[in-house]
Amino acid sequence: MLSPRNQLFIALGAIVSLVIVICVLPSIGKAWWPPRQSFSALKLAVQRRDRETVASYVDAQALAESFRRCAVESMKREMAKQKADEFTDRVATTLTEQAAIALADATYTSDSVISMLCGQDPKDAMKRGVENYIVKGVDTVTKDGSERAQVYTPIRKFLDGWARPDDFDYPGEYESADRYLITMKPRRTNDLAFGLVFIQAGTTTWKFSELRVLPQSP
Repeated sequence: MLSPRNQLFIALGAIVSLVIVICVLPSIGKAWWPPRQSFSALKLAVQRRDRETVASYVDAQALAESFRRCAVESMKREMAKQKADEFTDRVATTLTEQAAIALADATYTSDSVISMLCGQDPKDAMKRGVENYIVKGVDTVTKDGSERAQVYTPIRKFLDGWARPDDFDYPGEYESADRYLITMKPRRTNDLAFGLVFIQAGTTTWKFSELRVLPQSP
């Protein structure tokens, strides 16, 4: 029978071992199953137009929400460059924002973002969105359809860059234990850079869940 002193030593040893495991296990997990492995698998699936595999490495609902957010923020940045001094201008601005939000909601859905990653032109999804949801306010606010372009442009640039992987560098960093940010940074131009956020979705899988449009370098 163990003495109380030995029992205390054993208990302390068990506690220390548990603490070590808790501290070290996340690092081991990152080394064995790094998010870049999922990123590489996703890029290869995109090149093959393998929709099923692409879907397995994407949190489609969260990604669609981030596409909509990027589109609307792009529109708001463009609108901020215009002066709205008169009451009618402010009303038009409000209506334009509402139309752009509705258009983004109609265009970027869980299904359409997977199709876009697999090569579908965002314009096709936008056309279907306009037809399905009858977002006619866009054309009534501005005849040149500029809101459509603003909702469409940042995603189009991301997808164009996605199709030219050699034109970008991809530095990465952990934002937290289960969030990894890969920056899609153009090598030879001062074009837009994008942030691709991967969320750990299992022991060996990380999913692309958020797109960010990053500020351009000066």
